[in-house]
Amino acid sequence: MSAITTTAYVHTTTPTPHFVKSTVELPTLGPNDALIEVLACSICHTDMYSFGIDGIVPGHEAIGRVLDLGPQAKVDSEQDTNVDGLLGITVKIGDVVGFGYLRSACLKCELCLKGSEIFCPRRKIFPEGKLFGFAEKTVWDARFLYPVPQGLEPKYAAPLLCAGATMFNCLFENNVSPTARVGVIGIGGLGHLGLQFARAWGCHVVAFSSRDNKKDEALKMGAHEFCTPQTTGSLGKLDFIINTVSASLDYDYYFSLLKPTGIFCTVGAQDDKKELEIRDHTVFILRNIRFMGSLVASRGAMCKMLQFADRHGIKPVIEEDEMSAEALDNSFDRLTKGLVRYRAVLVNKKVAEGAVTAQL
Repeated sequence: MSAITTTAYVHTTTPTPHFVKSTVELPTLGPNDALIEVLACSICHTDMYSFGIDGIVPGHEAIGRVLDLGPQAKVDSEQDTNVDGLLGITVKIGDVVGFGYLRSACLKCELCLKGSEIFCPRRKIFPEGKLFGFAEKTVWDARFLYPVPQGLEPKYAAPLLCAGATMFNCLFENNVSPTARVGVIGIGGLGHLGLQFARAWGCHVVAFSSRDNKKDEALKMGAHEFCTPQTTGSLGKLDFIINTVSASLDYDYYFSLLKPTGIFCTVGAQDDKKELEIRDHTVFILRNIRFMGSLVASRGAMCKMLQFADRHGIKPVIEEDEMSAEALDNSFDRLTKGLVRYRAVLVNKKVAEGAVTAQL
């Protein structure tokens, strides 16, 4: 059998950082693998951590359609795992699916068995594997594909695979109550989805931004209140705060906004690599404040997130372009300058239009 090739967009740093349209050979389909036709893939700041890896095809917020399955994946596809309302992961040829950050895990260790595959010691996460979503086709382990509900159009579903899953997982894994008061710091690619998820969760949502001009958008996206560091004097205490920004923060200030037993959950990695400055450590003892991080969702939570987003009409604000090397260069340039509102999505248009028609 002759090798299958595909058009892919390889990032190179020679002579300067840019994307190159290339023809690459796809790996042979393994027993559990799926051949995927990429419909849409959005860009994420995390993609840039892969720049410099030889031959890397980034893109870990991807939506595609299953074209073929390996022998074991075909057997699995014939078994209906969605029984009596219990959620299962089964994909068939023709299905529209999401994929990208978590590539594989052992599925046998303690963490995998309790549904925390994202922390498996043998996991493969972006950018391991090199060939991701900025391509026309790719090969992926079918056990790490997530069925996309018909109500989610591929270009709007793509940003949910990392940004959306990260925000959902903060609420889901921490059992945040629908009666909770939740703050979201930063109204960008992550934060604008965080506002929508928290509002749909039933929470009272407070948006924090350093820019007054974000107020109207934040309120439209689900915030009940909007605050800048200068306008929090009358703000009531919060149960949960999600930090989405990579800039240094006055952590003591935000801890002061939490109720006793409140949680400060960060998903934004500090860019400047400085030590975290927390002046008053007694808040962790006297008020039982918790300071934690959160990663993108594991498989079960990922499927629940997509269903939740479909059910509640959660939809990212996107800038759409046709997938090409030039469009990728432009989108990442805009991302580094902070100009993207709020997620840039690259679409394989001919393929994607067919997928939308099929879903309808």
